[in-house]
Amino acid sequence: MRKIIFQKIVLLTAATLLSVSTGFSGEGISSGPVEAFRHYHQNVPQQKVVLVTDKQQYLAGETIWIQAFLVSARTHKPDTVSNNLYVEFVDASNNLQEFLILKLENGFASGSINLPDSFPGGNYQLKAYTNWMINFDKDFHFVKDVLVVTPNEENFVERDVIRQNRRFNTILEEQKEQMQFAFFPEGGNLVAGIENRVAFMAANAIGTGVGAKGVVVDQGGREVANVQTYHNGKGIFNFVPQAGMNYTARIEFENGEKQTVSMPSVMPMGMVLRIDNRGDTLNINVKANLPPNQLATSSRILLLGHTRGNLRYAEEANLVDNRFDVSIPSNVFPDGIAHFTLFDSNGQPLAERLVFVNNDRGFDPYAPLPFSIQQEDGQQVLNFYMPKAADTLRTSAYALAVTTLGAENNEIEHNIVTHLLLTSDLGRIIDAPWYYLSQNDPERVKRLDLLMMTHGWRRFEWGNLLEGILPPLRVAEQTGLTLFGQITPISSARPTGRIAVELSAGIQERRARMSTTTTDEGFFTFSGLDFSGVYTAMISVGRDRRGRIFEVSLFDRLRQSESFILNAQTIMQPTTERGPNWQRKPQPNFWQRLLTRDIPARRSREPVSMFGTPDQQIFLNDLDVTYTSVFDILRDRVTGLNVVGGQIVLRGVTSFMLSSEPVFFV
Repeated sequence: MRKIIFQKIVLLTAATLLSVSTGFSGEGISSGPVEAFRHYHQNVPQQKVVLVTDKQQYLAGETIWIQAFLVSARTHKPDTVSNNLYVEFVDASNNLQEFLILKLENGFASGSINLPDSFPGGNYQLKAYTNWMINFDKDFHFVKDVLVVTPNEENFVERDVIRQNRRFNTILEEQKEQMQFAFFPEGGNLVAGIENRVAFMAANAIGTGVGAKGVVVDQGGREVANVQTYHNGKGIFNFVPQAGMNYTARIEFENGEKQTVSMPSVMPMGMVLRIDNRGDTLNINVKANLPPNQLATSSRILLLGHTRGNLRYAEEANLVDNRFDVSIPSNVFPDGIAHFTLFDSNGQPLAERLVFVNNDRGFDPYAPLPFSIQQEDGQQVLNFYMPKAADTLRTSAYALAVTTLGAENNEIEHNIVTHLLLTSDLGRIIDAPWYYLSQNDPERVKRLDLLMMTHGWRRFEWGNLLEGILPPLRVAEQTGLTLFGQITPISSARPTGRIAVELSAGIQERRARMSTTTTDEGFFTFSGLDFSGVYTAMISVGRDRRGRIFEVSLFDRLRQSESFILNAQTIMQPTTERGPNWQRKPQPNFWQRLLTRDIPARRSREPVSMFGTPDQQIFLNDLDVTYTSVFDILRDRVTGLNVVGGQIVLRGVTSFMLSSEPVFFV
């Protein structure tokens, strides 16, 4: 028997690992899977994104404050490779309400989304991803549910919103009433003649667990097992399937609906992988039903175990009497989902199993921290004191949210710990994930193991790894921000042709000037924009020899068109009818009307001017760049202004006479 237990967190190369154990040459079964595993994780590193918000439910008119964390999926340490983080704010009808590009610095970024006081109430989701994450499955992008409440919305809601809300509620109600049932044999297959442990899940179409009961019968109608949900629609039973026999389950859901569900086919020969999580140890049992003549040549097996791509355990052994048993200390694996795979003598995967390891060495994000309040210069200053046990975390990043006393905070159920250790590796939204991690008692360990048995590993497939197939990398990382756009003539059917384009981008203290030439179709790209905070980008189009006027369009080329994902947290859209005091236009300034009395406004005595309020003012004393003419200042500093042939053009055609000259110029 050759066994390797990797005690270091750092992932070593396959050659180093295999040389640790005496007599383990790495030339047996393990050479193929271990080398394929190493090759994949060296060439296709993964990332995880977490968005922490100050709360999960907002009133229209409030601000969503966002703290973003980007980490390596293997180490959970800050990822410093990516520079841009894309954040989408999507409504329940798949409409993009906000799109942010946050600049990452050492894996951290912050931002905000301002909600107008007439913002439609209901379900929303925050999605987040990087350029690198676009290359992989969207299921591993960050998703967070947000609920917006809009007071008095029924009295100014638009017809389109009502129609969308009604349509959404109809679909949600149908999905909630649509029952589904699935079996999950431990290891992945039913094998004849061996006791198999089978997990199952009853849920509606949005993934909410429901109660169900029933019986499993063979093709002759004989009952072989009872089915009864145990926790959140999940349950488990044992039985010994027979070769050549088909099995079905007669299921009755809690709403009275009945279904007949077929079980997976029974394999006449194979192996069953069983793992019992005892807290401090993982007891692993492999059983096979190989005949003596085949057992003599095919008894060699390989068992690999990793957590987030960190290979922690590898053992190559022989089956003895069609059986193999081993106990592994849980602390060999870091906290999180451990992924075990069983290989046959040809190095082909036979069975897989997920196990959650909780060594009680994690950091509780809701542990109370002692603090004191003191007055400094008329302000209250809060001083927080980290406990001694957290001394090693002093250099970590923390997010502080200030909310109303007694306000409900669903953030407890979905937090940075549950995402990093649980949902981010399953690729699915888990209902109440903090329930499984908040305590480590035997009952919760049992229920968490049911969650593991009803989900599979989805970050990679062993079949592709063994064949050396890597996912295609369509998008590379970028340094700074990139602007994509197209220039098209407004009143001409001719192709745009190659047109000179200039870009002035930045803030007053720091601006960059760049130039390029469009393609024949008018497309252009400016890359490497590196600014902090909010900055302006002004694009100027060169003079066209035909005198054509152009329109400039900017694209979100990397935007992923994320759609809203129905899940257990989704509620019915609140506003489906007009109120008795409905008005055609939205009612603005809700908070101002709420906090102030209705005092008639006095007529202003200020003299009336023929000039309106300027949109922008430029003070020459504030400029730190030397300009050669006033036209250069205006072209560089005024939004929407361009200088063409010595004439000032404001946003294209601006009058009925097709003139682009400003009406007033001071």
